Amino acid sequence: MNMLALRSENDIASNEVIAGSLPALVLKAANQLAAATTAAEVLEAKASAGLAYDAAKATARFAKAKGAYEDVIGAVYRAQADALEIEAMAKRRLADEYDAAQERGEVAKVGEQSVRWMGKVVADANHQATLSDLGIRKDEIHSARSVRDAESRDPGIVKKSIEKILSDGNEPTKAALGREINTRLNSFSGDNEWYTPAKYIEMAREVMGQIDIDPASNEFAQKTVKAGVYYTEDNSGLDKDWIGTVWMNPPYSNPEIQNFVAKAIGEVFSGRVTEAIILTNNSGDTGWHQDLQVACQAMCITRGRIRFESRTRNGNSPAMGQSFFYFGPNGERFKDAFSSIGKIWTN
Repeated sequence: MNMLALRSENDIASNEVIAGSLPALVLKAANQLAAATTAAEVLEAKASAGLAYDAAKATARFAKAKGAYEDVIGAVYRAQADALEIEAMAKRRLADEYDAAQERGEVAKVGEQSVRWMGKVVADANHQATLSDLGIRKDEIHSARSVRDAESRDPGIVKKSIEKILSDGNEPTKAALGREINTRLNSFSGDNEWYTPAKYIEMAREVMGQIDIDPASNEFAQKTVKAGVYYTEDNSGLDKDWIGTVWMNPPYSNPEIQNFVAKAIGEVFSGRVTEAIILTNNSGDTGWHQDLQVACQAMCITRGRIRFESRTRNGNSPAMGQSFFYFGPNGERFKDAFSSIGKIWTN
């Protein structure tokens, strides 16, 4: 006789009762998040969702150990998945609330008489607010921003990832969700039809005086860039010589960005390019980004993310911040022009 045959009716009933109580916990978290209007209320909803998730995870482990029926385990997984999704959406809200507070100077802004977060003073002119002052761990903000940025890049990615995990018959754990999101993002080819706002083009022009070459562009972008010569997808700049000053915001998908970065560095070293400013995502762990770091004379890592423009859609902030790389003899001029938008490093 196998273990399933030895289960008592009490064990089965106990599993079903525990599983049946989970939807109420999930509903409480969902209602809290829907009603939340402050950062404190978002944190409360996140905590409630976390409790529901933990309860579901423990129940699933108990139910499987007791050999519960598949429909009972399925119901527990559903509650666990719903709690996980609510917690993720609360994280997204938290990231937005926190970053907005930073932009408003309410968090980590030195020199004000007081800094308020969730209705209480957490810093003054002699003390810069820290995450611990706010009652938030550094990894919480990192996780919250990761979820927010993933949703910005691929709307609905959390829900789609959770449903994929469930459809595969797997438990919807936080680790499984992270892996599925990363898989989806890594397969995302990139959207190359976004354009640099005029503000940053003019900063580049201030440094270099003029823009002779834009090697990765199109007619629409040239309304702002106004380069002497520009190349497009149909008339590739990768097989041309670049002469003079260069502005480049390359396509961010692979392998295009590797090809344009390699070409740009080669043109600088050839002497044909006298100055260049290159704008990319802040993908500091990639080989092409590290190549730019080593080769450039100066680099600016932006505070926050650039809201790029589109012909057909509203402006969009990508999933990460940006980097500007400067090549040429006017590093101090680059520093003066770009230090207002980020941190400057020089080689």
